[in-house]
Amino acid sequence: MVKVGIRRRSFKGSFSAMTKGRATRSFKRAIIPGYGKRGMGWLHPKRKIYNQIYSRTTVDPRKLFSKNSPHRSITSASSSSTHVWGWGMVLVFLLVGLAVVYWEVTLTLILILGLMVYFLKKVNHYGKITKFT
Repeated sequence: MVKVGIRRRSFKGSFSAMTKGRATRSFKRAIIPGYGKRGMGWLHPKRKIYNQIYSRTTVDPRKLFSKNSPHRSITSASSSSTHVWGWGMVLVFLLVGLAVVYWEVTLTLILILGLMVYFLKKVNHYGKITKFT
């Protein structure tokens, strides 16, 4: 089964890639001709197909907001406001998610806000209550 969405970070895998993985890759590169070169995936076709599907259906959260991310267009990578916009979208998604999870609190806040707007509209600039017709 192929994963879809944001990838979960594995600290064990990250640490292994930074320490043991680097030495292993340099060792294999010295012994195996063509190791690590582009186009060598045809040696393991099942793994190549799985990795291609995985990289197209998932997103790395660490690289989502980087300047060299392949998920951004060329024009948006050159602007400096894109980074702020990206974190703003994360905040919007977080707030919408919390609003959906705590829908009772959300409805109560909307009701209170609506009542405040209604009563503030009734009071004019001089503090007198006006009647709506």
